[in-house]
Amino acid sequence: MLINAYMSGILGALDQRLRKFRDEHDLVLISDTNQMLNKVISNEDAPFIYEKTGNRFTHFMLDEFQDTSDFQWRNLMPLITNALGSGNYAMLVGDAKQSIYRWRGGNMQLLLDGVQKNLKSFEEITRIENLESNFRSNEVIVNFNNQFFQNAPGRLPFPDPVKVTQAYNEKDVAQKWKKGVPGDGFISINFFKDTTEKVDTDTGEMTTAEKWKDQASEATVTTIHKLFETGYEPGDIAILVRQNSDAKQITQFLIENGIDRIISPESMQLNHSAKIQFLINIFKFINDRTNAIALTYTVYYLRVLAAKSETNSLHELFAASSSEKIAILPQSFRNRIMEFRKLPLYELSEEITDIFGLNTSPDAYLQRFLDVILDYIRSNPPDIANFLEWWEENENKDTCSVIIPSGENAIRVMSIHKSKGLQFPVVIMPFADWDLKPSKDLMMWVSSDVPPFNEAPAHPVRFSGLLENSVFDADYQNELNANYIDNLNLLYVAFTRAEKQLYVFSKKPGDKINSTNKTGIFLMEVLGTFGTLNNWNHEDTKSVFTVGAFQPKLSIATSARDTSTPIKQWISIPWKSRIKMGISKKKISIYDPESPDTAYGILFHDLLSKLTHEKNIRLKVTDFIQDSVTDPDIAARILRESEYFIEMGMGNNWFDESYEIVNEAELLLEDGSILRPDRLMIKDKQVIIIDYKTGNEERHHTDQVKQYAAVLSKMGYNDIKIFLIYTSLQKLKEVKAA
Repeated sequence: MLINAYMSGILGALDQRLRKFRDEHDLVLISDTNQMLNKVISNEDAPFIYEKTGNRFTHFMLDEFQDTSDFQWRNLMPLITNALGSGNYAMLVGDAKQSIYRWRGGNMQLLLDGVQKNLKSFEEITRIENLESNFRSNEVIVNFNNQFFQNAPGRLPFPDPVKVTQAYNEKDVAQKWKKGVPGDGFISINFFKDTTEKVDTDTGEMTTAEKWKDQASEATVTTIHKLFETGYEPGDIAILVRQNSDAKQITQFLIENGIDRIISPESMQLNHSAKIQFLINIFKFINDRTNAIALTYTVYYLRVLAAKSETNSLHELFAASSSEKIAILPQSFRNRIMEFRKLPLYELSEEITDIFGLNTSPDAYLQRFLDVILDYIRSNPPDIANFLEWWEENENKDTCSVIIPSGENAIRVMSIHKSKGLQFPVVIMPFADWDLKPSKDLMMWVSSDVPPFNEAPAHPVRFSGLLENSVFDADYQNELNANYIDNLNLLYVAFTRAEKQLYVFSKKPGDKINSTNKTGIFLMEVLGTFGTLNNWNHEDTKSVFTVGAFQPKLSIATSARDTSTPIKQWISIPWKSRIKMGISKKKISIYDPESPDTAYGILFHDLLSKLTHEKNIRLKVTDFIQDSVTDPDIAARILRESEYFIEMGMGNNWFDESYEIVNEAELLLEDGSILRPDRLMIKDKQVIIIDYKTGNEERHHTDQVKQYAAVLSKMGYNDIKIFLIYTSLQKLKEVKAA
């Protein structure tokens, strides 16, 4: 306690400075309003309050009451008692099991019995009503949560079980499902071993498997891909975490694995990305070649982070001389380092991105960083030194984060606290193994009537088992008890966000368990009370508990789900290549401003008619743009949409040399009319019909390609596949032949 005694003096001095600052600047902090109101209205009746505010309210409803603080309730109580005394209506709505804001004053005890005591004089006209029906989740989810949270309190070592028994009694926990059909819903709770040794099947050597969080991250990616394949959209999925650092970790892992449709306010800051930190440090090194720290981080990124190699030789890497570190950098960079200082900032960014291969996979951080640079140079000097100074001041602001519109069809990554009140078809908890007991870093205020500790109203101490059986034992037991309830409530909030499916990934407990101090141990013990072995599947590296059967959102055969394939590589054409278009023109396509979409469609079809097999296919696109396009916006659109077609074609082997490719083939009908499919791919009696559309999807497109198929069928082709590609929508649609 003596170690922390100085804190009281420091806090007192800070409080005095803060009061002086507020008075001098005529300011009021929002955090002060409850205390100020309490001083003004204490012992006053509602008419006095209404007179001061100039407003009058007859009826009241207080929502999320389980998170109301004592101060807030004391300020509101005169209005509630006045309403009840006047024969009017007041309703307090809340769920003590969802009280997760104790750290900012929330007191669940008010909802459990505090309000009843305060309003005892009105007990004849008050009633408690428990809502028994659950309209959010399917049957399997509701029944699982009923059983889990009825059994859960008994598996935690509560010093005082009275509070938790009040909140988690059977009457309040048990709910009736009202959504979906009987048997709907699926739950999968996975426990991963932290490390295991196994025999490599190729070498016969013993190897160490990944740590449990790595396995959980990979399982999250696998689960998301399975959900996508069975009809679920990104917007159907929420990933809930305990700490913001967990949000950052799982978001980066998803992006690295090609899942970048993510909304995560806690984790999308650009400076969280190792790739962006690398770019900033290489900018610093280009700006000042004596900056040893920037150079060291640059080579550390290349040798360790980007290469994903072991860190055994870090000392050797850091101890290397500057010349040795520079030698690690690519020759193409070293040869041009003096030139780089003279380049405009955006062009430099493109050059560095290309030289170091930063654009080989989708990266929302990189694309947003380049957008930030573009925004910066519109109103600032486009040089490195000024940008680095601006970055130091702005890197933690919202403008320097990945921006995805809130209404976007994207996976939500958020803390459990932020998820309260929301619901999602699928909930994934990738890292469910936080501490159940308070951290030793927790600072708590304790008091005692025993001299000399009674000379001050409270003392700051760190939470520790040493407080048990001391003069501060009561405060210790209260904090321990409250912390267990907090964590149980967090699990309740997280588990009840799911509508259809719930996935939980945790650490598998070891063989020797001394106490229930981790979420993983707690989960395993509660699931052990379910009394059935059929739900378990035990393997060497993990144990899995499942309830219900996985169900796709839609049948793939009848789903109208978007089958678009994202572009896998960030594309940019340096201006030195683009400028050649003005001096080496072979043909100028006429672009009609009166009908730009039609003109663009003709131009784009002209390009695709020149693409046959894979060899030099991207070079053909670049040559076409240089020879045929003068408008840079049109060039960018052609590049983007043709890249989508190329990626789609490579993924489906449409450029395979075994196919005979016929572009713009003319099919002569009996009445003399001509049909002209955009692309036919012929192999023996098999033919694939591909038609490109640069506009929106329309019904007659399907009729058109079915007509092509009917003609080809009469020509003897008995294996016909039909595809419509909407390039501007980046959508592939397979059409069934009649």
